[in-house]
Amino acid sequence: LGLPVDIEASPNRTIFAIGEPPTKAHRALHLGQGENTIVLTSDAELVARQNEGRRFVLSPPITRSWSVRKTYDQLLVSEVVDKPHRLSWITSNIALLKGHRYRLAFLERLREEIEFDLFGRGFQLIGDKWDALAPYRYSIA
Repeated sequence: LGLPVDIEASPNRTIFAIGEPPTKAHRALHLGQGENTIVLTSDAELVARQNEGRRFVLSPPITRSWSVRKTYDQLLVSEVVDKPHRLSWITSNIALLKGHRYRLAFLERLREEIEFDLFGRGFQLIGDKWDALAPYRYSIA
């Protein structure tokens, strides 16, 4: 988490993958990536309006690669681990947007009905999401 990464790339070959939704608050992130950039976005309107200077590719929101600190090859050969715990929820306490607030309200309501372990920024920090997923039979993330 938070490790610096140096990438050398031609500006004509830059690919930008946006993980934020195309809301009013995040629209500038979808637009502001410069000429000749290929933008992977979940904003169908931008895809429909693209031009030669900037290419937009419709893509589901991008999952951040730092989520689980295992490579794809490691996951392929890993064995099923014991699942001693029932349910985990991995989220943050961010409440900036309406969707964030809905999520937190749902979390509080669910807490009244079901026991689960809660992980993430603002709750119980974890360095590797694997630790909050692997030992659980079910997870909300």
